[in-house]
Amino acid sequence: MNKFKRFLLNCKYYHKIRLILNRVNMKKYINFMHELLNNRNQSIQYLSERALNSPCWSREIFSTNEFYAHDLIFKKYAGISYSQSLSCLIEHGLVLTEHLVENVNKFPLATSNIVMSEARKMYLKKNGIPAYAVGPYIHYADSIYNHEDLKMMKKRLGKTLLFFPSHSTKYVSIKESYKTFSKTISKLKKNHNFSSVLICGYFLDIEDKLFDYIEKEKGYYFISAGNRCGPLFLNLIKTYIILADVVASNTIGTQAGYALFLGKPFWTISNTNIIDSYAGSTLHVLKEQSIVDKPLIGDYDISYHELEKLFQKQSYDIDKDLFKIVSSLWGFNDIKSKSEINKIIYKTIR
Repeated sequence: MNKFKRFLLNCKYYHKIRLILNRVNMKKYINFMHELLNNRNQSIQYLSERALNSPCWSREIFSTNEFYAHDLIFKKYAGISYSQSLSCLIEHGLVLTEHLVENVNKFPLATSNIVMSEARKMYLKKNGIPAYAVGPYIHYADSIYNHEDLKMMKKRLGKTLLFFPSHSTKYVSIKESYKTFSKTISKLKKNHNFSSVLICGYFLDIEDKLFDYIEKEKGYYFISAGNRCGPLFLNLIKTYIILADVVASNTIGTQAGYALFLGKPFWTISNTNIIDSYAGSTLHVLKEQSIVDKPLIGDYDISYHELEKLFQKQSYDIDKDLFKIVSSLWGFNDIKSKSEINKIIYKTIR
């Protein structure tokens, strides 16, 4: 971070101005969220398309709290006004290894961190960073549809595979190998008699020609949770997982634990993407530090590569040993009650 940005972050007037602007922007988000919810009787493709048009205005002091609507999810669950701004950092993705992510150093004024697992919390505390473990964030999100609507949609879809392709980031561009991907997914669909295949694309990858192909094939549906800062991102992800019989990907991400937490098997398949990264990117750092081969945090001596192999078994039953490992990594036993979340969030509002 350059000196000017650091100066701004330490300036009390900057924060006051940001708080005012954030509250104005928050009203726009709430209006957009209500519009989506009022049209929930539309198809999931309609909701996906509208979500991709979500506004992306700043609404928090620490911008990464806005990722995947984590700020909104926790405020709603805790019964706290959306207009309040958080002074904590919500770790926006699952961190499986013992290292500090960029945001911890980027926002030194954060009062604490919200993370998923007790193991991650203890690692941060060991490094002098106060943290709260709250388990899988998806627990705190509501589905877009009620129980009856989900049953009706599920009946229309039939046996369903939900697939999350590897996605690009600010530093890494990922393009799916069109031929390899289509062959792999077609084989999965045929071998397991899936009636529908939902391909959930990340907002940075929607121009990938793969998704044009999907929309032309019978039984294939391109969906999305929308812009990363969209107000219903995690709600849509939860809805898609509930509708699925199996969740799959060509990588292990936060969605793997979310699937198992919601009672759905998760499969990893052979890699189908082409990665374009450069020095300084997340992927480059992972390779340089050999993090993928280091033991993961938690109660089990297992590496990322070893975990990946466990997920490759295409079974409809969730393996008990795998579930225990994932439970430790994603913090299944660290779920907090509404009053507990309220206390955590209330301590961190501005």
